[in-house]
Amino acid sequence: MDFLAAATAEASSVPSELWETGTWTPAGGAAKFVAGIFNRVSEVSDIGAYIEADGVSARFNVATSVVPGVALSDTLDVRGYAYRVVGIEPTGRGRTVLVLGL
Repeated sequence: MDFLAAATAEASSVPSELWETGTWTPAGGAAKFVAGIFNRVSEVSDIGAYIEADGVSARFNVATSVVPGVALSDTLDVRGYAYRVVGIEPTGRGRTVLVLGL
């Protein structure tokens, strides 16, 4: 499925203001544009007078048909950052959540 067809298929289930585009590059394969929901959250701890960042959790929720054969260590470029796929979580509803690391 090409990018336009995938984006059109997702239009009925995902509000367009939530979409982000990224570039998925499978190991040894050609880069391809993908649309999905990107979520990057910084985890913080309050340690008295200071607030400290513990880490960053990034996820990209995408239609499973758009990333066939996605594998650990593939890359996904989103918002100017090159992430590595460190986890793959199929939702069972035609979508896959890619857990991303820097």
